[in-house]
Amino acid sequence: MSTGLRHRFEGLTVDDLLEAREAYHLHLVHLDNVVATAIGRYLVRKSDPDYANPKRAWPDARDRERTLSNSAVTEASVPCVLVFVDRWPTLNEIQSTPEQYVPNRLYLPDDRVVPTCVVCARSRPIAERFVDPRELSRHMLGGGYPIISEVQGQTRIGAVGALVSDGHSVFALTNRHVAGPAGQVAWASSLGERYRVGEAEALSVRHLRFADAYPDLAASSTTMNLDAGLIRVDRIDDWSSQVYGVGKVGRLVDLHSRAVTLDLIERPVRAFSPLAGPLEGVIKGLFYRYGSVGGNDYATDFLVGPRDGESTVPTRHGDSGTLWFFDDGDNEQKDDDGVGTFRPFAMQWGGTAFVDESDQHASQFALASNLSTILRELRVEVVHDWNVSPSETWGKMGHYQVGASACDLVSAPKLYELLQRNRENIGLSDADRRNKRFPTGASAFVALADVSDLLWKKSNVRGAREKSGHFADMDQEGRGAFAGKTLMSLYERGTLDIATWRQFYESLGVPRSRMGSLPFRVAQFYREMVSFVRAKKVANYVAAAGILAHYVGDAAQPLHASHLHDGSTSDEKGVHSQYETKMMDRYRRQIVSGVNTVLADRQITSRFTGTRRAAEATVELMRYVRSVLSPRQIIDAYVAAKQTANTNDALWAAVGQATIDVVAEGAVYLAEIWQSAWLDGNGESIGWAHIDEISHATLRSLYERKSFVASAYLEDMTYP
Repeated sequence: MSTGLRHRFEGLTVDDLLEAREAYHLHLVHLDNVVATAIGRYLVRKSDPDYANPKRAWPDARDRERTLSNSAVTEASVPCVLVFVDRWPTLNEIQSTPEQYVPNRLYLPDDRVVPTCVVCARSRPIAERFVDPRELSRHMLGGGYPIISEVQGQTRIGAVGALVSDGHSVFALTNRHVAGPAGQVAWASSLGERYRVGEAEALSVRHLRFADAYPDLAASSTTMNLDAGLIRVDRIDDWSSQVYGVGKVGRLVDLHSRAVTLDLIERPVRAFSPLAGPLEGVIKGLFYRYGSVGGNDYATDFLVGPRDGESTVPTRHGDSGTLWFFDDGDNEQKDDDGVGTFRPFAMQWGGTAFVDESDQHASQFALASNLSTILRELRVEVVHDWNVSPSETWGKMGHYQVGASACDLVSAPKLYELLQRNRENIGLSDADRRNKRFPTGASAFVALADVSDLLWKKSNVRGAREKSGHFADMDQEGRGAFAGKTLMSLYERGTLDIATWRQFYESLGVPRSRMGSLPFRVAQFYREMVSFVRAKKVANYVAAAGILAHYVGDAAQPLHASHLHDGSTSDEKGVHSQYETKMMDRYRRQIVSGVNTVLADRQITSRFTGTRRAAEATVELMRYVRSVLSPRQIIDAYVAAKQTANTNDALWAAVGQATIDVVAEGAVYLAEIWQSAWLDGNGESIGWAHIDEISHATLRSLYERKSFVASAYLEDMTYP
């Protein structure tokens, strides 16, 4: 190939490629083996001798089959029209029926020449997959979450792309075929039980003429598939604008007529599937024309395929509506941990699979529509800042650290072995905590120490009954007979009493949903654990013990034992999430190593007996924590830290070591409670055959039962 011709190819634009495809459209679609076309860059076979040589790798002969899995874009890849065929012809077939041959070049009237790249892509539908209802267990809804609808007696599952707004109301954006017709009820699922979250809005868009989508580009015979619909949400407080597994949504990538260029080809992108978890890929083709009906051709904006070295994009049925984001470091804002927001550019509506030359392996691809066009046609904008900060949670880091560390502290031989084998089931590995590798995906197993936050507290089944068990306002002053007194000042060993607590809260006019019952929730778990051990239900004991780590972790968090849990003034607002989640995540490596150092020589040999003592131990832990790090210390440090260049760094400098100390003490108290319940139930008499790692499936089947250590309001609890 001459240098001059190569430069002409390199200078080809999106307009040139589309114009050439239009000019040869009728010829190409009438070829027997042509199934689709797109525009992109030339794919060079990886087996070619000159694969890595940008001067010699193109053009190549057509005597060997080229597929999406055996070829790649290289420095030699010039702009081209991609022609997908379902059968690679032999040389004899080409010679005998030359009219069926895809031309190497497409010639335009003004001497422009556009190369073609023929790709064998035998299409195979993505296999249907049974969706276990437990995989749809969720808490606060948002992008990346599954949505369910019933159409003509069939259940359809899709994904929420993002929250959007028309300036008056807020909607969940998804595919039109998922949302359904106006008034169609949308459901979510929590712990296997469905509940209504909204209904389909009348405004939707199915198709759009290419000329209307891209007025400055030419493709007169093409219709773009958008397949976008809206669900008007019932309760906005149940939703977050964050996309699960991705985070806060960054600024929209506005891909209009003049912004769509060949620089998009091979651009890394990412998404989050409600069924498969994180998805990664690259843009393989633009304006993928996949079908024709009645003389009208249908196309989609983006063909997303696997990254180099990967075999597939594991998209599944149920991913319709998933939002795709740029994933190449082009992020606008970064948090204190250096993590940027991802910019959305497309919404998935379908997928396809192409088999390789052996017909043995199928690579899956996602089909996605331009998000800019969708938002323009629906007249809505993406919501960015609704419910993006967690509240009243220790954060995954703190809970997992308390649970994992406690596993190393018990001294009863069989219990120690049982906890060691289930350490990662309870609190993940040290490496996972250091690197913030927390479980994601609807089908992911949730490590036990955060089940109550990630599943129970936000579920529609347990709801407020669960929330009240995570805190106790120990420093709130009462009224009437309790004037000048607090729950902490009322406490003496042997006097802890549910009736007294209820009377105290009633003196303040507190509703039952705000009557914190943390010590009694711990006592409830203790009682259940003893009964599980006595019945030799080791799996039940492990599940309950692991989940209990969350509540003891809450007791070790100063703000969970205070009415000042998020400050008392506007200037103090936000301290809860800043301290518990942002600072903890930012300094997670220091916390892991610091807690390990503090506990290096500790071992729990003590034990107590009885449910009442478990509740008392919880109050005593809260009292100890206040002596090391009071809520007021944290709040004052937060207010001061906000005046500095980096809030997290300044806050850590002020309270970091004390935080390590209270997390470590939480692990000590947890280990003592675990060991006491185990010995109360005579656990050391259980045979060694039962001391083993418990499977994720078994643990999930337990924590997804709404009756497992059932959540309850303070007034409904019993206490010996």
